[in-house]
Amino acid sequence: IIGLMNAKKDPLFQCGYAKLSTIFSMSLVSPNEELSIQLVRKIFENLSEFYVMKTTERERQTHEVLRAQKDSIYAVMRGKETSAAQFKDMSRGLVLESAKVKGEQMQKDASIATLAYGEMLKQFAIADFALKNNTPFIQPIDMPTAPLYGKKDSKRKALMLGLALGLFLGIGG
Repeated sequence: IIGLMNAKKDPLFQCGYAKLSTIFSMSLVSPNEELSIQLVRKIFENLSEFYVMKTTERERQTHEVLRAQKDSIYAVMRGKETSAAQFKDMSRGLVLESAKVKGEQMQKDASIATLAYGEMLKQFAIADFALKNNTPFIQPIDMPTAPLYGKKDSKRKALMLGLALGLFLGIGG
């Protein structure tokens, strides 16, 4: 198929890009009209998907890394909060200062984890916005539909039709 498409002096598949208008054009010539239509549509879909994936690759990687870090910090934060609450429950009747220090340290760790999670949420929201904002939108302008070429009337038929219409308008007017 590739040999057929590129071997001739006039290739079966052609594509071009106009820098001024940023319009990409494709054309395909084949013996089967439906084959031409479906191939151009499929090439357009694959090319669009590839372009979007390549242009947003860095933003998507950053987004995924921050998502993993956000989930990890969330788990740590929940663990610290649970540990601090369990320590408070266990040391209810204790009045020793050393027990209070350990409880305060656990509470501080939970607060630090909460602050880290809040900062991570902010960074993740920025990355999410950047990903959505930098995702290009590729819109087809004129997709092929069947029939690609209409049947042309013969010159003789067009002349007869024009003559009949002219006579009709001349007599009626």
